[in-house]
Amino acid sequence: MVESDPSHDDPTAESKNNENSPTELQEKIIRQVEYYFGDFNLVKDKFLQEQIKEDDGWVPLATLLTFNRLSNLSKDSKVIVEALEKSTSTLVEIHDSKEKVRRSPQMPLPEMNEDRRKQLMERTVYCKGFPRDSKLNDLLEFFYKHGEIENVAMRSWNDKAANEWKFKGSVFVIFKTVAGAEKFLKLECVKYNDEELIKKWQKDYIEEKRKERLESRMKHGKKSKGQENKKDENKEEGESKTEDKQDAKDDDEEEKEVNDGFATGTVVELTGLDSAVKWDSIKETIEEMGLSVAFIENISTEVAFVRLSNKDAASELAKLVAADDKKLKIGDKELNVRVVEGEEEATYLEKQKATLMKKRNAAQKRKSMNKKGRGGRGRNRGKWDNRKRRGTSPAGQPPSKIKPEASDSNSNK
Repeated sequence: MVESDPSHDDPTAESKNNENSPTELQEKIIRQVEYYFGDFNLVKDKFLQEQIKEDDGWVPLATLLTFNRLSNLSKDSKVIVEALEKSTSTLVEIHDSKEKVRRSPQMPLPEMNEDRRKQLMERTVYCKGFPRDSKLNDLLEFFYKHGEIENVAMRSWNDKAANEWKFKGSVFVIFKTVAGAEKFLKLECVKYNDEELIKKWQKDYIEEKRKERLESRMKHGKKSKGQENKKDENKEEGESKTEDKQDAKDDDEEEKEVNDGFATGTVVELTGLDSAVKWDSIKETIEEMGLSVAFIENISTEVAFVRLSNKDAASELAKLVAADDKKLKIGDKELNVRVVEGEEEATYLEKQKATLMKKRNAAQKRKSMNKKGRGGRGRNRGKWDNRKRRGTSPAGQPPSKIKPEASDSNSNK
């Protein structure tokens, strides 16, 4: 049996529907509370995970109202409940007392494993071109207009001179579905404040940056200002020079560290590895969490040290891991993470700096020797050209050819 739309029969139905529709404020409240209990946040939120263990999953509204983003919308629990009652989702349940809420037991949390991370990446978009003074609320409102999203992560960099983190003008956006992400990427032109945005899949962006870093390391040595300008000219159309210079600065972080010293609070120790865990898997997993990896050192098959790019990123990684069952999951392996601090970190960083400088010096030495070997005859070349052959050849045979001396071809090695 097909039911008819009551709005066609009842002239008051439309007004009733409008009354049941959430207001703009209520929509924001619904989105914020459902974000707290959503698949993306709850698996990482250690505090909320502890709360839901105490009372069969129920969390007091008074507790949620201690969260700034919700309390900025309303500090009245009745207003929160009235908004949630208008949600069309079944994600969040309201207690009979109207004083607490929980994630529906019928919607268990997905396990955060390698497959889950790949699924998230498949619907994550990289988007660039936002003003450096953008606020998260403004970016959320912008992306909500383009479909259902789970999260917007503002990408930042550490301005050591100013001693603060600054927005890079780019974000990672996780859409609720792959189709939603594809629809956004297929839009011919997307603008924010009249500025056209660059948009691509997160996996494509990460691969591009990986290749750029590899090319940068293979060049051995800091680029001249002229070379940086040439790189600017070859960048894809639409990227501003300000952004390009920042990207170049990020890519040359290793060179800067040699001169200025490594940032502190960047080293973690991983234990529980085996030969099946590769360094590129470690790097990819950590960077999917929004952190930049500078170096990975495999001490043994069971232990590795990871140096992150930005100051105090080690504690940030530890917090993210703590929210995910206190393990860093790479494939089927669960690794323990320990932040290396104090004197131990200082010793490790000094060793790393010395190793890096040694490699740089060796590379410069090889480069210098290669230059000396080009042009002219080189050391020992032609040394035997005028020397008479000793001995005689068998009767009736021409003199045998003398093989080139080994030192002739290896004199410059």
